[in-house]
Amino acid sequence: MVRRTTSAIELLTVSFLSCRDAEQPMVPRPRGLVDSSQHAKFTGAPAEIGARVGEAWSAYGGKISGRNIELVDAARIVQTWRAGNWPEGVHSIVRFELKAERDGTKVLLDHDALADDQVPHIDGGWEKMYWEPLRKYLAV
Repeated sequence: MVRRTTSAIELLTVSFLSCRDAEQPMVPRPRGLVDSSQHAKFTGAPAEIGARVGEAWSAYGGKISGRNIELVDAARIVQTWRAGNWPEGVHSIVRFELKAERDGTKVLLDHDALADDQVPHIDGGWEKMYWEPLRKYLAV
């Protein structure tokens, strides 16, 4: 059975500080999510991320991969997403919504179309492999 991870949305909503500009309010700058070198810096693992809609991306040395479906600067990133050990042709959808807030940028994650047995592993992976290292990277 495939389901939307509605319970995971609350668990995977994080706020982090983005780059400050003395003349501008806080604005979303999720470069670590869409830039290969910055992604590799914050995760500590190889990443190749295409910069355009339709281009492929991979992270953690190819352990996860997909394609960019929608890239709206400072607003939204939508990608197909699959783990390397999933059966061929099986993909899920990841959607990052970016919201500027007074203290930083809020990132809302919706990971849709996951098999029920994958949800606990994927939920834990987002926190351990993305949110924790991203918070540390941005705090420097």
